[in-house]
Amino acid sequence: VIPATFRRTNGVHFEQVLHEPIFADPDAEPLAETARITQRLNDFLEAEIRENPAQWLWLHNRWPKDAEKDA
Repeated sequence: VIPATFRRTNGVHFEQVLHEPIFADPDAEPLAETARITQRLNDFLEAEIRENPAQWLWLHNRWPKDAEKDA
């Protein structure tokens, strides 16, 4: 997995940065390795948002109105 970021630099211009790849360990237990990679990606995303919060936009309805009743 190659994490990537896109930052608005001026108007409609953006800068794309490809970050250090995250490699899967083929010898690791699959579920544990999936969890490790998922955590690394979430840590990466959190760090990017904290560093540049004005660049962050979430378009997905993360918490639908009926989520509370499903909890």
